[in-house]
Amino acid sequence: MNNAHWLARVESGHPPHGFGHYEHLRLAWLVLDDEPDLDAATERVSRTVRSLAERHGQPQAYNRTITDAWVRILAHCRVADPGATLDETVQRRPWLLDKRLLTRHYSPRVLASATARTNWVEPDLVPLPA
Repeated sequence: MNNAHWLARVESGHPPHGFGHYEHLRLAWLVLDDEPDLDAATERVSRTVRSLAERHGQPQAYNRTITDAWVRILAHCRVADPGATLDETVQRRPWLLDKRLLTRHYSPRVLASATARTNWVEPDLVPLPA
């Protein structure tokens, strides 16, 4: 399935297959292709992920800070390696597949907070790459 069709399915609430960590990265990557503004991209990805969580009866699974942090990390990788595809980027940076990566930047207390679930929260351990 091509990227445009996949993205349309995901944004309509009907991902074609499961929606795990790699699919979150793919969503963010494709939205970053469409949205030149990082704030607009993070808003669009967050809206989509929140909607998917709600649609599947798991609204508690959505966390704004986690979602936005991954969009920001991918945006940084894209600047560092212009022209690369998501798969090329993941191949060069396999740590992107580690969904626990954010624990290097955030304490569990901060990531689990009600504020982080609904709003962007800056890292309390190590800043994200700029």
